[in-house]
Parts: sequence; structure tokens; C-alpha cells
Amino acid sequence: MAASAVVAMAAGGLGLVYLLDPETSGLYPPCPFLALTGFYCPGCGTLRALHQLTRGHPLAALDLNPLMMLLLPFIAYFL
Repeated sequence: MAASAVVAMAAGGLGLVYLLDPETSGLYPPCPFLALTGFYCPGCGTLRALHQLTRGHPLAALDLNPLMMLLLPFIAYFL
């Protein structure tokens, strides 16, 4: 039961990221670390990279957040 809820929430979240571009929609909040310091954190670009990945552009996703792209196979394996 819990696994199906996690899969449903992940599918809903990815669907939202697919439909609404993080750069232009205004729905997603800005990174607080970037707003306070002006420096990118390790998570900066993750939503934009996921958006590009769901649209079928893995190289653009790699350019936006290489750390997320490197960790994605491990996250998928552990889920």
C-alpha cells in the first residue's frame, strides 16, 4: 500500500514538472540559498533538469545539474 502511494506521488510530481516549466511558470519557489548568498547550491537546477529529462533531453539535464544525473540511477535502484 505504501509503495503504491509513493509511486503515485512520484508520478504526479513528475507530471507537474513535465507540464510546468520551472523557469517560466512562477509556481516553484526560488532557492533560498541562492537568494541569500548568490551562489548555487548542489540542488540548484534539479527541477529544471528533471523538466528537461521528462521532455527527453538528457544532455540538457546533465548540463543543468550533473550531480542529480549521476545520482538518478542509484535513487531508482534504491526505490
